[in-house]
Amino acid sequence: SKEVNIMYNGIDKDFKNKLLSSYSSNKVINPKKIKIVYVGRLSYWKRQDLAIDTLYYLRKNNIDASITLIGDGPDFEKINTQVAKLNLQDYVDIIYGIPQMDLPELIKQYDISMFLYDNGNLGNALWEACLSGQLIGVKNSGDLKGIFEDGINSIVFEDKSSGEIIAKKIVKGLLNKNVNLFGKKIQLKVDGIIKCWEERINFELNYIKGQ
Repeated sequence: SKEVNIMYNGIDKDFKNKLLSSYSSNKVINPKKIKIVYVGRLSYWKRQDLAIDTLYYLRKNNIDASITLIGDGPDFEKINTQVAKLNLQDYVDIIYGIPQMDLPELIKQYDISMFLYDNGNLGNALWEACLSGQLIGVKNSGDLKGIFEDGINSIVFEDKSSGEIIAKKIVKGLLNKNVNLFGKKIQLKVDGIIKCWEERINFELNYIKGQ
């Protein structure tokens, strides 16, 4: 059998350095008051609806939680309807049109970067949150490749989990005595995986030459 090598996207060197430098070791998460950020196009498979359901159950469990959705797309009205139906208007913000270089300063204001996509969670938005040293809450849609370890460097939700189950998992994860170290651990791991574009291209060329 042939060896299979996985090569992830590269990243601009200056942007990567900005992400890495945005990490703060002084950040302490209050498990009773959490701010969630969710980056992704407002589209059905990105599952902002599930994130809103999760917020509903967090607040139902007496957690002072809020969420900011960063992105735009066809599900904008659908999401606003869901938010109104659940009476969450005061706890949900939607922001769009953020320049990429402004993202590190923005997302570091939040406690958890959450990703509940139906597939393809290993995209640029997730890598960028990891490189920022964010606490990551991610759904295991079958593509996490052993990078994300529940209770060690992230909070991992099982695929097909409901908003209620995800909310319970977040509450449990935030009570982990090492939760404030998860961000640094995932940052170090992803820093070794996601290469700057020049390094990434050279790696690919060298791999091809070696075949």
